[in-house]
Amino acid sequence: MLRMKDELLKDKDLAYEFMLPKDTADVEAKKHELMFYTNQCWDEIRRVSNDNGNLLFEHYKDMAQLHCS
Repeated sequence: MLRMKDELLKDKDLAYEFMLPKDTADVEAKKHELMFYTNQCWDEIRRVSNDNGNLLFEHYKDMAQLHCS
């Protein structure tokens, strides 16, 4: 029993699984939810950056053509 106690004191993840199974499950669920929202934000940032890059390219091309004319 003393050995198990020492192992639990050294390993936080094992202690959470052993002592707080419901809380550990809640933390895991929140972690997955946060990962979902983070991935959605990252996809949106990439989409907007791509759109802005295309707009900037078109504006630069139009201005170059205007100055050349």
